[in-house]
Amino acid sequence: MAASSNTLVRNAMLQAIKDWNPDSVGTAIIIAAYSADSDTAELKRATATYGTPASSSMNITSNLVLNIDAGDSVSHLRILKGTYPNDYYIYKKDITTESFTYAGSITITSAEISIADA
Repeated sequence: MAASSNTLVRNAMLQAIKDWNPDSVGTAIIIAAYSADSDTAELKRATATYGTPASSSMNITSNLVLNIDAGDSVSHLRILKGTYPNDYYIYKKDITTESFTYAGSITITSAEISIADA
């Protein structure tokens, strides 16, 4: 029989991610857009505000806007802790490449982080 964790433990683990201060650069959680799957391909980043973990998940408390310059193409998004070059990614997502002929923005309405029971 496999052991399972309870919601309280999973919420504590999520709070630990929020409180983690890698390399003493602060506890902010960052969402960033990239032109390729490479640490050096970051285009824009913004600080995300996450709510209190509940029911084994936490999400941003308001929309997050990444302003993208004309001529840039976005193909990856990451949720990060730290500052470049010491970024630690929590999650990364390949997206269908979006090319910006004109300056524009990406609005992120949800960026849920959850821990599922095994």
